[in-house]
Amino acid sequence: MRLIFRLFLELCLFRKAPQDVPHSVFLFVFTLGLNVVLSMINLLFLVEESRQPGFIDALQYIAIRTVLFLVVIYSILFMLGFRNRIIQTLTAIQGADIILGIVFMVIGLGLSLLPPGSPILILVIMLFLGWSLAVHSNIYRHALSISLFTAGFLAVGLFFLEILIEKQFSPVMM
Repeated sequence: MRLIFRLFLELCLFRKAPQDVPHSVFLFVFTLGLNVVLSMINLLFLVEESRQPGFIDALQYIAIRTVLFLVVIYSILFMLGFRNRIIQTLTAIQGADIILGIVFMVIGLGLSLLPPGSPILILVIMLFLGWSLAVHSNIYRHALSISLFTAGFLAVGLFFLEILIEKQFSPVMM
């Protein structure tokens, strides 16, 4: 377990790529489940009280976001002929999101002491968002054999898709 955690950490530090992730359906399902649980914790406890969704709303939002995201990535890999990379790529994304979620949780707890709209709070969130997009871009670059620039566009596009889902699903969370 420690080796897998280290692998995902190194993926987030750009030392590893999705092809270094074991091709394991079990690992994919495990990371998917853990990522959903971590996303629920982050959404329910680290979101501003006035924007906090209820448990059912949060679960529905995370389920819709996760399924849509998995379908989009699966479809892209399938259509471009990278069927053998699907499990590794999806596992790498879920594993990286677990690491990013843990970091966000730790940072979020510290930043919760700052007043909303604080310049430091905004700066840290923007830096974290940039890191998250860079990690995803790196995964897409390797998985799809495309340039980092193109992978960056894909990462930003999927990020905006997530925002649209969030906005459509629950105006309270925006």
